[in-house]
This record gives sequence, structure tokens and C-alpha cells, in this order.
Amino acid sequence: LDDINVPLIGVWDRVEDIKWDDLPNQFVLKTNHGCGTNIICKDKSQLDIEDAKQKLTDWLKIDFAKFYNEQHYKYIKPCVFAEQYLPALDLFQTDYKIQVINGEPYCILICADRDKNGHAQLFSYDLQWNRVSLLNGEEETLDRQFDKPKNLSKMLDYARILSKPFPYVRVDFYEVDSNLYIGELTFTPYGNIMTYYKDEILEDMADETSSSAQFFAKRNFQKSVQKKRAIDSVKIDMENSRPMDRLICGDVGFGKTEVAMRAAFKAVYGGKQ
Repeated sequence: LDDINVPLIGVWDRVEDIKWDDLPNQFVLKTNHGCGTNIICKDKSQLDIEDAKQKLTDWLKIDFAKFYNEQHYKYIKPCVFAEQYLPALDLFQTDYKIQVINGEPYCILICADRDKNGHAQLFSYDLQWNRVSLLNGEEETLDRQFDKPKNLSKMLDYARILSKPFPYVRVDFYEVDSNLYIGELTFTPYGNIMTYYKDEILEDMADETSSSAQFFAKRNFQKSVQKKRAIDSVKIDMENSRPMDRLICGDVGFGKTEVAMRAAFKAVYGGKQ
């Protein structure tokens, strides 16, 4: 996956170890254990190195885990790294964030129209690149369309590879001049709240990351329209106050056992027999 990484210049555990004279005229400095800890240098002769040193020193002391209770941050050994400065990324304000659950992409979030403070407008797409309304108030922006990225298929494939060890992760990409770059892997977006999504979407994502979803993901059950309809219908029946009266029919290997197992998981999680 080296071809999608922004070229790395150096990594240092301490600010004192950075050899500033060896850095190129343009570069980007970052820390690896937080958010917003970046220094973009477009001209080293204009860089206040002492100020940069102080910022980096202060940033390395931050325990980012305490801000929003994102505990995985406390297991990261803080360091500073330098990347090649890519001018196109300064101009290119759109990035593609793929929500991945149990190794499979769920949906795509686009961040566009960033202002000078980094705030962006959000838009959602499905995996076939159709505009969908997954965000609060998104119905008002559905007429806004974005060109399908040339590397969409690669993005989805790379997202599957990078997310494989995790029940959930968001994998971010940039596409610049037909070149694909990885942005970051994010395990707890927006402090693990993501209030910009509709409640029903968050609930569905939670269902997909549950232990039952992981159980089925490991068994590589194949989904079909008919099976999904049966699963959804049984779920609705189980949430109804009226006793369920439904017969699931299908030939051998069509997924009746999966429907029954999903119902069993739901019953147990609901505290029922």
C-alpha cells in the first residue's frame, strides 16, 4: 500500500532530534496521537522554527484520550513525523471518508468546501455512487452532485484491506490528479458521537458492529434481496406487540438458518427467550 501513502521524510520521538537543516524547503509536520496538530511549511525561510519547536513540544505532551474518552489514544507512543508537501492537497478541498464495518464499506461521507478553519460541508453517497440522505437535513442538499472519483473501486478495495482487523473504522482518502492518497484511519470520529448522521443510520451502524454482526461476517454469509427482506420482516415482527405468525420458506442453502440465528441474537439481546 506504499503507493497511496504521502511520501514520508522523517520520524522523531523528540523535537530535539529534528534536523531542521536537512528538511526540504517545503514539508508538513504532524504528531501521530491527536487531531489538528499540523504545521504546513511552504517556504522554510519564512518558518519560525523556534515557534514550531514549542508547538510540537506542547503537542507531544497532550493526552488526547482525556478529551472525549477515546481511550485507544493513550496506547499510542507520541512522535513527530514529516511528510512531503503536496501543493495540490492545499487546493483540493474534497476528501472521501469511507465508513467500514466488519471489513465491508457501509457508506461514503464527502467533506467539501472547507473554509480557512477546516470546517467542511458534508454529503453522503452509497457504494454505487448515488446521492443518499443519511445526514440530518441532507434532503435540502440532494441536488448537489459530485463527480465519481476515478479511484472509487480502489478506495473500496483498500478500505477493505486496511479495516480487516477492526469491527469499525473510517478510512479517509484524497484523489489528486488521478492519484490516490490515504488520509487517515479514524476509530472514533467526532468523539465517537457523529451527530451529523440521522439517528436511524447510527442505530443501523451500531447493529452492524454488534457481536451478532461480527458472528455473521466471519461466516461469510451471502446477502440477497430476498434474504434481507425476510430478516427485516422478522425483525419488525419481533418488535411488534402482536405475537409473530410468519413462516420462512426456502430451498437448502438459501439462508433460513441465518434468518433464525439473527432472530435468536435479537431475542437474547432483548432479554427474551
